Amino acid sequence: MRNYNIIATVIGLILGVTSCKKTEVLKELHETIHVRYKGADMPVHIHGNIENKTIILIVHGGPGGDGLVYRLTEGMQFLERKFALAYWDQRGQGMSHGNYAQSDVTISAMADDMNAVVKALKAKYGADIYALGHSWGGTLVAKYVSQKDYQNNLRGWIKTCGSIHAKQEVKDQIILFRKYAKDQISEGLHVAQWQEVLDYVNNIDTSNITDDISLWLNQKGHESSQWLAQDGVIRSNDTSLLSSVFNDVTYIRNMNAFHNFISGNVTNFYLREELDNVNLLPDLSKVTIPSLMLAGKYDLVVPPHSSIYAHNAVQSAVYKDSRIFDKSAHSPMVDQPSPFYYTVDNFIDSARKY
Repeated sequence: MRNYNIIATVIGLILGVTSCKKTEVLKELHETIHVRYKGADMPVHIHGNIENKTIILIVHGGPGGDGLVYRLTEGMQFLERKFALAYWDQRGQGMSHGNYAQSDVTISAMADDMNAVVKALKAKYGADIYALGHSWGGTLVAKYVSQKDYQNNLRGWIKTCGSIHAKQEVKDQIILFRKYAKDQISEGLHVAQWQEVLDYVNNIDTSNITDDISLWLNQKGHESSQWLAQDGVIRSNDTSLLSSVFNDVTYIRNMNAFHNFISGNVTNFYLREELDNVNLLPDLSKVTIPSLMLAGKYDLVVPPHSSIYAHNAVQSAVYKDSRIFDKSAHSPMVDQPSPFYYTVDNFIDSARKY
């Protein structure tokens, strides 16, 4: 009898451990699925807490970025403690592969891709889906929620520093460059760099914005965030984020930098003209689902005005909110991770009521 009791005890312990592991698996998810749609094979890496059956689909920036790099930011790490995050590599970016024509690389076609990803996530996990788009990803999510009846597949959407009216935003960009350049010069901070910016923008004919002007403004928008961080105007972890890219085993294992660079640049080239002329404001009046607009006060890539335009445009949304982060530039999840987390968390809690 003693031997049987020992065996029974061991079996009980094994079953107990197994049952704990099953509970942990149900709560914490780490897996990759691949979605094949119209010639593209797109990886989606799912990480985080699936216990409450809520997935936030991360729609990355670029065009030419990748999904997993967002997992290295503090803001997303905070969100993974409560939600499952799905990091999607879009068509022609990250580690996606495929065989398709240039005509398949449009904002509308990529919204169709996103719908395939959303449907796959819903079918596999039976979860509520929220979409969070950053930069170019914010543009894509705005297109998605206003195209066909796709918004009905989401519980809510979050636009973070994404362009929705390119021509107007360039004019806003020039105004902000003038303001911040004068402010920083008067403080004696990065004077040479800001003076170069001020001289350039003061000579722009806003009735004739060329591709070269748009590219210059975009480049200086990213560069200026580094100057602002160095001078303590914003809080930025871009340096530590870059270090994380080269030290994170999961990221390195799932990414081929050469492939990402080549395919991402080609995709960026294909989409550039359409993005330079995008205006989604009229279509956003169709949106009825909960909507959150996020921006950085010092964003000189996509000015915070874009968030205000979008917030005003979603007049039919059952619930909407917005926030401009006062110590952030183009990436609030990097610059102000805790406020970013709490803002997104509070939005989802509120959106669940609708």
